[in-house]
Parts: sequence; structure tokens; C-alpha cells
Amino acid sequence: MNSKTFTQIAGLVVLIFSVATQSMAQTNQPFFIETFASQADFNANWTSGGDNGGGSESWVWLDNPAGFFIGQPDFASETAANGFARFNSDANGNNNHDVTLTINNPIDCSTRDKVFISVQNQYGYFSNSSIAELGVSTDGVNFTYIPILTEVGGNDISDAVLFVEEDISSLAANQPQIFIQFRWRGNFEYLWNIDDIKLFDQDPQLQYDLAIYSPLLPFNFATPVSQIFDVSFGHAYQNNGSQTAVDVVSMVDVSASNGQTFSATETLNMNLPASAADTVGFSDLLTPQDTGVYSFTYTLSSANDDERAADNVYQGNFLITENLFSKDDGQGLAATQPANIVDNTWEIGNYYVISNPGTEALAAEFSVASNGNVHQGQSVSVLLYQITDNGDTQFDDDDLTVVGFGSYTFTDETGGQLVSAPLLNFQGDTAVLLEEGNEYILTVQYAPDMAVVYTPLPYFYDVATVVKNGSWFLGGFGPDVTALVRMRVRDMNDPTSSQEPALAAQKISLFPNPVSNELTLTLQLDNTSSEVLFEMLDINGRLIQQWRRENTQQTQIQVSTAALAEGTYMMRVRTAEGVRTERFVVQH
Repeated sequence: MNSKTFTQIAGLVVLIFSVATQSMAQTNQPFFIETFASQADFNANWTSGGDNGGGSESWVWLDNPAGFFIGQPDFASETAANGFARFNSDANGNNNHDVTLTINNPIDCSTRDKVFISVQNQYGYFSNSSIAELGVSTDGVNFTYIPILTEVGGNDISDAVLFVEEDISSLAANQPQIFIQFRWRGNFEYLWNIDDIKLFDQDPQLQYDLAIYSPLLPFNFATPVSQIFDVSFGHAYQNNGSQTAVDVVSMVDVSASNGQTFSATETLNMNLPASAADTVGFSDLLTPQDTGVYSFTYTLSSANDDERAADNVYQGNFLITENLFSKDDGQGLAATQPANIVDNTWEIGNYYVISNPGTEALAAEFSVASNGNVHQGQSVSVLLYQITDNGDTQFDDDDLTVVGFGSYTFTDETGGQLVSAPLLNFQGDTAVLLEEGNEYILTVQYAPDMAVVYTPLPYFYDVATVVKNGSWFLGGFGPDVTALVRMRVRDMNDPTSSQEPALAAQKISLFPNPVSNELTLTLQLDNTSSEVLFEMLDINGRLIQQWRRENTQQTQIQVSTAALAEGTYMMRVRTAEGVRTERFVVQH
């Protein structure tokens, strides 16, 4: 469904979001181990093959486990620091590949009635065509393939290590020689790291291994202090061990940069059988007290000593801000778009709820990406919808009312650069009143050659990102794609807020537009205004210059724009008849 445009994005502030790493203990000892301990060993023991579709990449040996993409955690295999194998599909370019990594020397399994393999990985992809496989052969030529890493979601690069454990007895038991191969089919994916390959003659499944997954995240990553609401906590969990887990307990602990703390405990199952899964919702709620960074930790435990304790912990953050709504956390940035775009534009944005009165939407903050930066010179529209459910089961345009709008013209902004567009109401004021208890969707309309920037912060249980591509889809591109479409708000009693009547459009003109060196502003009122205030603002609503005229009915002002940076600006005119804001673009 998705189309990748780029994977490493500069220019955005990366917000903290921790991903727990994992370590593994085995209940029996392997009879074969490959740790990729040196370049020489890699060259001697493994062959990179297959077809990379014209790209220049091959499987290589590395000893730097640092996360490759922005926001990706370091590779946390047991021996990553001494070396591992990688295929970088991203660097291979937009090419179909079917690449293999094959062991050169066969492994003797002639005395093994059972054979199990364990492999530690870091794997990321974006396309539906990506297939990772484990191959087993007795002659090094004819391989039987087993799909692996199928639980990984598209565009998710948040895992520090992923464990693959497979029973290959039917292919390898009692064989005098077997060959192992890793095969990756795809097109312009991310990367695959492989390390710590082990073969066992007993099942390497751990006896005691609880794991947290699908955590419940706060409703927004960033919430304005004026819209504080009670935060719920919970998560899913599973017994991945071979034995029953006894007295399972979950805890959540919160520590905020403003000094606020919170803890809650839930007793879950007296006895959780092997492979059983369940969910927990904490009955206690957190009410944030002030702005700050709130760090939360889920911890799952039992009466048994867990043999892979790191996946019993999940850590994350959320923010209480002065005036910013955000679903994304700014980390692990990538870009995507629909595979088939129905109309001339498509929309994507986020769902926000207003809990308290007295707030206005001031601006939308978002980003864009495109192949070859073709978005430069193009414009996008921003729409703020209020949800007005019409009562039927279909969510469509009839359930929405446009209450605010804006636009932005890209000049030299690179992919991923954060931009801001003021939100206007239909009186031309640069603010939109948000009503208490109402739901809103803020979207950006992109052209077919544009992609949205997103983070893989998963909202499993709440509506977050929504897409309109011909019709509306409230699930967006899935829980792992959270659009970078933020809403800046303010107190409606802010002295900069415009609440005056609207001035008719024909009473003010700006020309030329776009302008290079000098802008002419013409005002024609029906009656004399005792005072007229002219304000020039930048795209973020910051005042650049202002002029006052007394006892004015008609006037013309020449405004120098030669020193202004290229971009979009606003001219706001306040008179006794009303206020109006007009946009103009500076192009040198």
C-alpha cells in the first residue's frame, strides 16, 4: 500500500522514545555457533549472492551496531559489537532484489535426531513484496525456504533485536551435511542485520519468558496544558515460555520532568499457561499536573525468574506542552503515500479531541517528501474538519464540516523539513475557535508526487492518523504509520487573538503577488476609520512590521520586501469595519 521516497530525514527535532533491548538465555547448549567475529571469518565462511536488480549492494560484514536510520535503536544481538552481517536494501536503491547469504562449509548434523536454529536479527521493510526467508539444503544448491520475521510490520524500524527460532528437524536431522542460507526478496526496503546463528539438538525455547506487546499509548504524544485529560495505561502480554507462569503482575511507573510521579499495579493471572495471551487495563488513571516530559515504564513479572527479562519492559514518553497537539514523536522518520492515488490530491492527518473550552487552532505544522524534491515550487492545502456524525455507519464527507483552512507553498525546503501554515477561519482571522467536547481532524492535501512524513509510533487502540484517498479510512496506513501533522493552539483570550468582524475581501488588495522587491497595499473603506492598523506577519504568525493610519478611508502603502526571505507572509488589516488577513508570497 505504501510507496517509499526516503528514509533518512534531517531538519526535525527528534523527541525521545526508548525501545527496550533484549538478551537471550538458552536452556541447552548449541552445537554450532556463528558470531561473525571478524571480516576474515565472514569472507571465508559466507558467500553473498543472488540478484540485486542492478544495485551496487551485497551482504557485508560490519562491527558498528549503531542504529542506521534516525530513531533506530542500536542492534542489540548478543555479539553485535564484534561483528554481524548486513544487507542495506535502502542503499541498493529502487531496484528489485533477490539476494542471498549462504554458508560455505556444511554443518554436520548426522548425530542429531532434532535440529533447531536460532538467529538474532534487526529487520526493516516498507513494501508488501518484502519476503525474508531461511533456506536449508543438503547439497548447497537446492534449498527449502521457510518464511521468517513475518511478525514485523511494514515501516517499523523500532526493534533493537528480533529472535527467529525454527525447528528444522525435517530438513536437517541426521544429515551428514546441511547448508544454511538467508534470502531477501524486495524493492528499496530498509536493512537486514543478522548475527549469532546457533544450532541446537534440543528445543531452545525458554522455560520462563513473559513478554509485553501492543502497549496502550497516551491518546496524544503531545497535549497542550489547556487540554489535559486523564491518561489510561495498559498493554497486551503473552507467555512465550514452555512452562506455566505463576502469579503474573504488571506495573506502570511514571516520572515527569516537572517532578510529578505515578505508580499502579495490577495482579493478572495466578497461572498463565504456555502460549497464552491476555490484556491488562490499569484501573488507576494519571492526571498530568503541568507541562513537562512524562516518562512511563510498563514492567511485567511473575514468581518465576524470567530468562529473557528485557521484553518484560516497555518504556515510552509523552509530553504536556504549552500549546502543541501532536500524535507523532518525531522519531524513526520516514515517508509514505498510497500506492494508487484516486484523485488529483490525497489527504492525511490526525484526529484531535478538545476537552476544555477557550481554545483556538492557530497553525498546522507538517512536512513533505518527494523523489528529487519535486515538491519544491508546489503548494498544499491544509483543512481543519469538525466531526459532525450524521448517524449512519459510513464515515464520509457528510460527517465532517470544514471549520478552518490554510495553505503553504514550498520553495527550497528539503524533504522532512518542518513547516507551519496559519489556520484561518472563514472570516479571514488567523485562528479557529475549537469547541469543548468536539472532535477534529487536521489534514494536509498532498499532490500525487508527494509523500507524508511519519513516525512508526503505534496507536493500537485509538484513532490517530486518518487518510482520504477517494474515500476516508480511519485506520490510516495502519497503527505503525503516525503522520507528522501537528496543531498549534492558543488561549482565545490571548491579546493577539482576532475576534473582530470580517472586512470584505474587495476592500483590500495586494499586488503584485508573488512579489519580489515591493508590495503595494491598497485599502478602500466605505467610511472613514478613526484608526487603521496594518500588520505584516511571517508564516508562524510572528509580527514583522506594523503601520498605523488615523482617520483613513482610502490609502495606498508601498511595502519593501527586498530583505524578506522567500516564503509565504500575511498582511492583516484592522479597521472600524472589521479585520481581514491576506496572504502573499515573496519570490526573489
